[in-house]
Amino acid sequence: MFLDEPTAGVDAETQARFYEMLAALNQKKGLTIVLITHDIGVITKHVNKVACLNQRLFFHGTHEDFCSSSMVQELLQGEHHLVCHRH
Repeated sequence: MFLDEPTAGVDAETQARFYEMLAALNQKKGLTIVLITHDIGVITKHVNKVACLNQRLFFHGTHEDFCSSSMVQELLQGEHHLVCHRH
């Protein structure tokens, strides 16, 4: 399943339920889901693999590798921070 910014303009509660539904489809049905988003918070909560693209592939790997990579710092230039965790 390919999804492009599927939760743009969606409230937080509906967004959480949507991602729970996707997780169930992935785990119970074995469905592969490719999600395009600018919401880095989604990355830390819901994905197994990350690919960062901007006219070329900057990073591809596991969630854990992404969180410890220099790519995170490049994406979060300035005074931002990213907490990488699993629920």
